[in-house]
Amino acid sequence: MVKINNLQETFPTDVSGLVTENNLAAWRMAKVQNVSELITRIYDVNCEPDLESYLSKSGIKTLETEDDFRWMMEGDEEKNIPLLEARLTSGGSAISSTDKLGLGLTRFYLLFPEAYFSATNLIIGNREQYPIRICSDPTPEGSNWEYECELMLGSLTAFIPYDEVQANIRFSLEWSPQEQTLSRRGGTPNYSGPFSFKNCFTNLRWQVTHPGNMLHRPVEFKWVELDKNNKYVEHKTWMEHADWTFKKKLKREMCRAMLFARQNKDENDVYRNIGDSKFEIRQGSGLREQMETSNSTYYSTFSIDKLTEKIIDMTAGKFNQNAKKVLLRT
Repeated sequence: MVKINNLQETFPTDVSGLVTENNLAAWRMAKVQNVSELITRIYDVNCEPDLESYLSKSGIKTLETEDDFRWMMEGDEEKNIPLLEARLTSGGSAISSTDKLGLGLTRFYLLFPEAYFSATNLIIGNREQYPIRICSDPTPEGSNWEYECELMLGSLTAFIPYDEVQANIRFSLEWSPQEQTLSRRGGTPNYSGPFSFKNCFTNLRWQVTHPGNMLHRPVEFKWVELDKNNKYVEHKTWMEHADWTFKKKLKREMCRAMLFARQNKDENDVYRNIGDSKFEIRQGSGLREQMETSNSTYYSTFSIDKLTEKIIDMTAGKFNQNAKKVLLRT
């Protein structure tokens, strides 16, 4: 599996049936310093100096220490699983083009990389004309899982074509059909483990020196600025203006860092940049770097159709289709 970006610590795994403490530990769901608030309106950020104020509308999380912080994300738990191999016998070799898989309701075996399905589940591959019923719980085979299956059709002469059970064909869970009388078991839910991500704080420091005789020194003209109440205020001394400029430019740096900072650690979580104090300089990933893996597309020739397709991919299932409006800016 490929990481989303260098912030990702773990990969999502799925398990059906009983979830134990071992599963929770593997999913990194032990009690740690977590940041769970999600910024949901990233595309509205206007990159102005008030970015910090804008993001604060989504809520502010105060952490107890300046240590690295972790948060969890979960993908769509409804997914399809790629087939690794189809077999006539348990643990046997892959079928050949002359084999008629499932003919006469004979059992066969499918190998998947995850224990996503459970006994009595009905699964479908590329074509719904070939529904497959899972007859037993999966058995481990290394890091993979083998399922005993049968074709669920009314014909004894039907079989699954060779092309429909090739490697990488993806199968999805449909439902779990049972007998009406004295059924002994049912399908079980599967649970999706989350992604674990880790980031660090970016530390900024500014300093300025002013001579004491400039503290109340008047100037020949006045600077006019808008305050937080949208009212004009006058700066009548150099220090008033210098103080305001200092705060404004520092805030702009903070906003740029939150949006554009790129993490400077290597694959072993080691920070190579060393400051004058002989301690490491840490820089966390800004919003741009956190988004770029999933929301960046490269092209050689611009196409409206490709742009429209990308917009649909980014917004499908996230907004009401009847109220969707997209603003593009360059």
